[in-house]
Amino acid sequence: ERAAHLLEAARLLGAGPWRRLGAVALPLALAAIAAGVALATMETLGDYASRLKDPVILTEHVRHRLARVISSRYRDKEKRLYCVTLDPALEDRIRAGVEHNDAGLLVRMSGEAINTTCGLIQKEVEKLTRAGRDPVVLVFPQTRACLKQLTIRGLPELVVLSHNEITRDTIVESVGTVTDAVSA
Repeated sequence: ERAAHLLEAARLLGAGPWRRLGAVALPLALAAIAAGVALATMETLGDYASRLKDPVILTEHVRHRLARVISSRYRDKEKRLYCVTLDPALEDRIRAGVEHNDAGLLVRMSGEAINTTCGLIQKEVEKLTRAGRDPVVLVFPQTRACLKQLTIRGLPELVVLSHNEITRDTIVESVGTVTDAVSA
């Protein structure tokens, strides 16, 4: 009801439809979305925090719970998510190169291996960015946090999603696969 009054007031003050959308409706919608995200986060932490003390694992559970929000952020109007995938051998090497301990995730790969991996990913991701799409890499859930930690400096704009964060109604379109230069 409040939203309807605010939209009507904006109309009476001479705001056109686009102005009312941008100045009234969108801010109200964003507040509701933020509240929903906060609620999902708190529910997930309530479900798992008493049993799991590991922030990396808790983060992955929260991201899984927010799959609808995450999927809709990166897919287009036709519900297509354009992404790059990783060869399973490369995912294995990435997981083996990142240690998960009490301090969090610690990259154990050499600087050269990190740079090579980032370069291989960048080469495939350029297919997306040249087409005006987000630089999204889709990986297995066990790899997501490791890959994000590995690429945070070399590819800070890279969006790393796991299969757990993709809703069933999302159509995944892979534009390329990053293969492991070490095993290739």
